[in-house]
Amino acid sequence: MPNKWSFRFNLAHALSSADKWDRAVAEYREAVRLFPADYATQYNLALALYKKGDAAAAVSEFERAIALAPNEATFHQSLGMTYEKLGRVPDAVREYRKFLEMDPQSPDAAKLRSHVEALMTGQMQGRGTSPSPRP
Repeated sequence: MPNKWSFRFNLAHALSSADKWDRAVAEYREAVRLFPADYATQYNLALALYKKGDAAAAVSEFERAIALAPNEATFHQSLGMTYEKLGRVPDAVREYRKFLEMDPQSPDAAKLRSHVEALMTGQMQGRGTSPSPRP
């Protein structure tokens, strides 16, 4: 059973729920290896890396999730947040705008528009107040 994608994915999800990020990342990586075309597994790996504190590694994983499911607006929001955490404000703004273009009626849209405007005027750089990604 440990070589089944569903086992690894569910174990990783449980570990994430317990904030055991190192183990969750390892299990998500194994789940990705077993089912590389699953965009949800890829996204959850990226999110676990971000929550573990490894934003730099999360970027490429979010990019892979976007490549697998380019119409998932939330993936762009999460990538934008990750870029912002890394101080890559122009990249963050680009991804936030993609999210807003794809999901203009999102409950997060008004807040995110204001946040983008603040980033553009330089008011929030370095303050670490980016919107949280949705799981």
